[in-house]
Amino acid sequence: MQIIHLILQTPALETAKLFYTQQLGLVLQEDQPTFFTVQAGASRLTFQHNPTPCCYHFAFNIPENQIAAAQAWLEAQNLTILGYQGQIPTDFPNWNAHALYFLDTVGNVVELIARHDLVNASEKPFGSRSLLEISEIGLPVSEVAPFYEALQATLQVPVYSHISNMETFCAAGEAQGLFILVPLRRKWFPTEVVNGIFPTEVHIGGVGQGICHIEGLPYRIVGG
Repeated sequence: MQIIHLILQTPALETAKLFYTQQLGLVLQEDQPTFFTVQAGASRLTFQHNPTPCCYHFAFNIPENQIAAAQAWLEAQNLTILGYQGQIPTDFPNWNAHALYFLDTVGNVVELIARHDLVNASEKPFGSRSLLEISEIGLPVSEVAPFYEALQATLQVPVYSHISNMETFCAAGEAQGLFILVPLRRKWFPTEVVNGIFPTEVHIGGVGQGICHIEGLPYRIVGG
């Protein structure tokens, strides 16, 4: 599964645009009064203006051999890397991956993840072009299992990880692109930021065609 286009919202549009274009160095694809879009490797990331504060968790895949270079690059951008129990980078042995977490300037929990099962190693110097694609988007829900069942029925999205228990956690998709389904009001790992349900639109490829939308949730997932 690939995350082709992720559409999020923020009350601080200009602040977000400066962060993603100037600090992270992503290429600005479209700039309008009510939204902007940047290119992150094979994915597009859009922020739309919304006066209501919104907070998301999402991740970018990076070359699987460049976690140390990514850490040095983030530090050079004056970003504080968030560790878990003093561990930086965070090791995910269940997923054969290492990750780095930080907050953007509008309060989102952002992750760079090196998935060692992906064949994407690079010898190029690490930079903004090393953000290969959007890897994850977190979707808090009241009940994990029913939401996943709708996702699978509509778009044939598989369960990714054996640690997906359908009660407190489900990773749905593939290593290249994942939905992280978690219960509402849980803290986004490894921070003290409490999640919430905010308008989110995701366009995905590599799965079935259709639109998944559950009544009462501001999530729109488009496959095809």
